[in-house]
Amino acid sequence: MSLAPSFLATMGIIYIIDNLYPYGRFAPFQIPATATAMVTSLILNFMGYQTSLKYVYCKLSPQLGWAPDLFYYDPALEREKYVFTVAWPCSGVESLIIYTLFMLIFLRDLDISRTRKVIYFVIGAIITYFINIGRIIALFMIAINYGTSELFKRFHEYYGQLISISWIAAYPLLIIVGGNIIQKIKFSIKFLKKRLL
Repeated sequence: MSLAPSFLATMGIIYIIDNLYPYGRFAPFQIPATATAMVTSLILNFMGYQTSLKYVYCKLSPQLGWAPDLFYYDPALEREKYVFTVAWPCSGVESLIIYTLFMLIFLRDLDISRTRKVIYFVIGAIITYFINIGRIIALFMIAINYGTSELFKRFHEYYGQLISISWIAAYPLLIIVGGNIIQKIKFSIKFLKKRLL
């Protein structure tokens, strides 16, 4: 029962802080965007793309303040070209906040040790973070192949968000199913030990 009011209150607070803060931006929200953009750029470079980041004041959306711009070296043009800006809403801050709320409420009533709760939480947070990086990589692929077309906007606004939310909803189910499987395995081992002795 506490899940919906918690989501509503948290997202309302985030919205109010980010929109009512002086100049319409809350700089601490932008800190994770820089880290996410750096990791994304490293992964893209490892994949063979030549990317770079420039930390600039966002002219297209001044309310975002300073944000990392992702650039791609286009061999056909023999120059770098701007791909997009990684702002805090795009970097997965919102999905990490939703994940944290959801998991705190879910794990609170789960009948397992505190250590296992922490392990489940950390593993899920890491996967959530890398899902957001994967979403930015997918946006990068769409942008360099199709530009910031309708396809890019549709993926950015709808499908990309759905990936994170789907994972957040599926992870507790995986924990429950995994826990049931572990219990069945333990029961089977105990049963076999009794039969063999």
